[in-house]
Amino acid sequence: MDSLRTEGAIAKSYSERRAIIERNTAAESEQRRDLMSRLDAWRTEEEAAIREKQDRELDAVRESLRSEEDSIRESYERRRQVVADSQSLSDEARAKLLERLATERDIELAAAEQSRIEKRARLLEDIVSDEEVLAMARDRRLAELQAAYDEELILKEEFERAKAELEKKYAGGLAPPPDRQLRQDDGPVRRDVRRAR
Repeated sequence: MDSLRTEGAIAKSYSERRAIIERNTAAESEQRRDLMSRLDAWRTEEEAAIREKQDRELDAVRESLRSEEDSIRESYERRRQVVADSQSLSDEARAKLLERLATERDIELAAAEQSRIEKRARLLEDIVSDEEVLAMARDRRLAELQAAYDEELILKEEFERAKAELEKKYAGGLAPPPDRQLRQDDGPVRRDVRRAR
């Protein structure tokens, strides 16, 4: 869940920074485009860092579980060897003890496997949640673009280009974005007429 909080912090910081840029720069200025481009690059880097951290955590869990299983097998092997080498046990007692050791080993391995499954499920839940957060961020950005177009802050070409860039940015493994189309009553003709006044 830390990654969700981090993702939320990134989204909040992005929104705040974007608002500052929009308040302090002209609508279609080169300065605003440059600052927004750098802000988008920052967000992309931060999101990539979160994914890398999740991958490292998943790898660490896998390695930890391998080590745990190896430890269980090594312990079993040492105890089995002690029982097998024992001169004071009868063949029947030795067989019962070896059977009990094998049963204990199997129970410990099953518990380790169950633990691995539960840890993996928790990690994957967080990853899915993060993917959902990213999808929501993408959808929110698409809605912002649509609103900017509706309010005639950007041209149709700018809307289409920004939409294509956004879809390309989020293409890696997210659910497809909602179908955002320009509204039929909006278009460059009306926009051009207003700009011509």
